[in-house]
Amino acid sequence: MARGSTATSDAPIGDVPSVVPRRPGVRPARPARYRHPGDIFRVVTGLAVLGWLSVVAGGGVLTRPERDAFRLLNDLPGWLNGPLRVVTQAGWIGAVPIAAALAVVLRRRRLAVDLTLAGVAAWVLAKVIKDLAHRGRPGVLIEDVILRGVPTTGHGFVSGHATVAAALATVASSQVSRRTRRMLWAVVWLVAAARVYSGAHLPLDVVGGVALGWALAAGVHLLRGTVAHPPSADSVLAGLARVGVDVRTVRPLHADARGSVPFVGEGADGEVFVKAVGRDQRDADLLFRVGRWLAFREVGDEAPLATAKQQIEHEAYLLLAAARAGARVPELLATAGADDGVWLLAERRVAGTDASAAGNLGDEVLADIWRQVVALRAARVAHRDLRLANVVIGVDGRAWLVDFGFAQSGAADDQLARDVAELLASTATAIGAPRAVAAALAAVGADALRHAAPFLQPLALSTATRRRLADDPNALDALHHAMAGLGVPVDPRSLLRVRLRPAKLLAVAAGGYVTHHLLVGAAGAAGVGSVLADSRWRWLVAAAVAGTLQYLFAALALTAAAGRPLALGRTVASQLASTLASRGSRRGHGSTEVSTAYLCAAGMRTGEAEEAVHLTRAAGLAVHTVALAGAGAAALAAGLRFVEPPRPASVVVAGLVVALAAGLVGWLPTSRRALIRVTVRRLGLLRGLAGDRRRAHLLAWQVALTASLAATFLAALHAVSVSVPMAAAVALYLAASALAVGGPLPGGLGVVEPALAAGLMVLGVSVAPAVGSVIVFRAVTYWLPLLPAAFAYRRLRRQGCC
Repeated sequence: MARGSTATSDAPIGDVPSVVPRRPGVRPARPARYRHPGDIFRVVTGLAVLGWLSVVAGGGVLTRPERDAFRLLNDLPGWLNGPLRVVTQAGWIGAVPIAAALAVVLRRRRLAVDLTLAGVAAWVLAKVIKDLAHRGRPGVLIEDVILRGVPTTGHGFVSGHATVAAALATVASSQVSRRTRRMLWAVVWLVAAARVYSGAHLPLDVVGGVALGWALAAGVHLLRGTVAHPPSADSVLAGLARVGVDVRTVRPLHADARGSVPFVGEGADGEVFVKAVGRDQRDADLLFRVGRWLAFREVGDEAPLATAKQQIEHEAYLLLAAARAGARVPELLATAGADDGVWLLAERRVAGTDASAAGNLGDEVLADIWRQVVALRAARVAHRDLRLANVVIGVDGRAWLVDFGFAQSGAADDQLARDVAELLASTATAIGAPRAVAAALAAVGADALRHAAPFLQPLALSTATRRRLADDPNALDALHHAMAGLGVPVDPRSLLRVRLRPAKLLAVAAGGYVTHHLLVGAAGAAGVGSVLADSRWRWLVAAAVAGTLQYLFAALALTAAAGRPLALGRTVASQLASTLASRGSRRGHGSTEVSTAYLCAAGMRTGEAEEAVHLTRAAGLAVHTVALAGAGAAALAAGLRFVEPPRPASVVVAGLVVALAAGLVGWLPTSRRALIRVTVRRLGLLRGLAGDRRRAHLLAWQVALTASLAATFLAALHAVSVSVPMAAAVALYLAASALAVGGPLPGGLGVVEPALAAGLMVLGVSVAPAVGSVIVFRAVTYWLPLLPAAFAYRRLRRQGCC
């Protein structure tokens, strides 16, 4: 959201048109280009849709709904063939140079380059995906197909025509009006329907092609930038005039404008600050809000899909609520609609500078800032971005609160406490902890500071404040000491520092080499290589997706155990980081330490954080035990049969026995007693949640976590064409993972692999496919996550939460 009231520079922004008319004969400036945040959404969504359709359509799968949709279009009257054949040429590869030539004629050379890049890439990648998917055309998969000048054989997924048409339309849409965009996309879907009508493609073929073209064109925009469409000064003037705001001229303003374009107008009664939210700015703020909701779910933003009008009206309402509460905020003049869906918020501009750039703040100024906060708290209005950058010190020395884009009325106690913690930390970076705490204590009192103290942790503060705190790693500890020195009780906790042990990481690498060398040697390198080379890629994708979901479910389980909203994105990152920590610590304790440290950094007391982590482990143990018993019973009831394992299985079993023996030697009697005590304590905590909704949610997410891992194992089996009864495969996975606790290395390395391979051989699977499926499964769940886990661990370390 814009912080226009805090801006001190009135220089025009280069990408916003001026109200001064252009002189004759002067060539207009080249349109500004930027990376449109909406293109990130298009790339991610388009590739996600394409990936899902690839799994569904790969290998010749044809569902009944898709068959019915094909019949509906293919059976249309024959007289449509002529018009639709003409429309189809919009997706022909020859349409690419034609569109580029038209752009050159219109003197839009960058557009011509973008059209060429997107169109050619769309055609080439469509060909590549066809060869990978191996899905036949309708003439092969369906009987009695009406073919209208198209081939019967060949690969159908994805449609090259639909891909090219969608890519060209997406590129061109950035530089045309809304009506023209709608016409372009109508042509795209007509091309898609025409390809189905002609009998060349099935419905999923064309939908996948549209998704691919959409994502590719958005990728070109991210690579080269797209033309900016800021609200014009003339549009702003016209909109303000319609609601009676007397402004003679407006000029664009440099400011922190995350989801808007700020303007300053000259009126009869002084300067007016105007926040304009248009199509591009709403897309930017939409993605920012969605990302903020995903990464910081506890912030409680308004619905991220709010329209520009709703965003403007929300901020206007909170401005009025703050003013009515007695807080000093800019005077609201009006909200107005302008051309092309632009909405405006007009305020009386405050002359001054933001407090973060005001230098040393005097005691009277500090007291005035906190008086405004007290007024907001009395009305239960949470600002929710209350840092010095959003406080303006006027020319008369009075403090003004600005930017209520994230504010919320009827705020909960925790939201009000976060405001206090945010401002306290922000002021401490400017004037030091003792003065910051003294000013806050005098204004809001000891109880408010006591409630805010748990939020004086890195992840509970804004990114901007954390960056300033990074210059002084002891700043938060100084705040706690200052509060304690003034008689405010503070939980005397310190953040856990999780240390990775290089020796453990080396042992994991060596253990992985020995384990896989044993397995591959027992099965034969040539046989295992052949199995892996012939693996089915769509099942590999399914295994990767299922393996990735475990981190989402683990994060949701931890959130349920904590009993409070947590940042979803960061919680997922903490579970990913715990993967690396568990590999580099004894018996995987690093995973517990990372989760505990993360919860402390998010504002929980140490005891509460430890209890939440123990609850997740207890719920996981309970779900695992019940699932193992159920799967084993189902496998036996289905008539499970065992076969005499081949000779290489004896080598694998011998390796398993050695690994378990090494692990059991490490379990000294004191370690066993400690494990028993911890297990009993965890189960007691779980029983203590009887009748609590938290336990139901925790168990549900742990069930989903266990199911995602079992699904990963099943997908790995399908990837190498191994056929095993589902109940038997799930029981085998659960039994092998239960043995992991007895292994000498973290994550059951050296135990899980031979246990799974030997179990598959006993179930009748040949040696090479059994080993190949285990390699795929452990690659997805054990080895491949280590790289993103390292990035997540490093980021959380820099944020001070592990």
